[in-house]
Amino acid sequence: MASTSRLYDVSDPLGKLRAGVQFALESLRELGPRMLVGVLLGAAVETFVPEDTFTHYLGGTSLLGLLAALVVATIFSADSLGTLPWVQSLLAKGLDAGSAMTLLVAGVGTNVSTLGPVAQVMGRRTAVLYALSVVVLTSAIGLGLHRTLRGEPHVHI
Repeated sequence: MASTSRLYDVSDPLGKLRAGVQFALESLRELGPRMLVGVLLGAAVETFVPEDTFTHYLGGTSLLGLLAALVVATIFSADSLGTLPWVQSLLAKGLDAGSAMTLLVAGVGTNVSTLGPVAQVMGRRTAVLYALSVVVLTSAIGLGLHRTLRGEPHVHI
C-alpha cells in the first residue's frame, strides 16, 4: 500500500518530472542504438537485396525459410524494436510471414540479454529449457502461419 500512496503523491511534482525525464533518457540510451541498428539493417536490406531474394533462395513458405529465420533469430541479439525495421524489409523482399514471426519472437526470447538474467536468477538448466521452449513454440507458430497463409506471397505490415 505504501508504494501506491507514493504513486499518487503530488507533493513534489518537479521531482517526479525530473525522475520521469531521467528514466526516459536512460531508456533512450539503452534502446536507441538497437533501434538505430535495426533501421540501418532495414535500409540496407531495402536498398541492396534484390526483390524476391528470400522467395527464390529460401523457397517462400518452405521449412528451409523457417529454419533459416530460427538460426538468424538465435544468433542475432536484438530486441523487438530493433528487429522490426529489418524484418519489415525482409517481408517486402519475399520472406514468408511465418518466418518473419519466428524471427521476431525467437529473436527476443533467445537473445543473451534475456537468457543471461534467466540463468542468473533461475539457473542454467532453466535458461536452456526456456530457450528450447521458445524455439519449439515459435517454430510451431511459424509453421502454422506457413500453412494458414500458403499462397500469399507477401504480408504487409
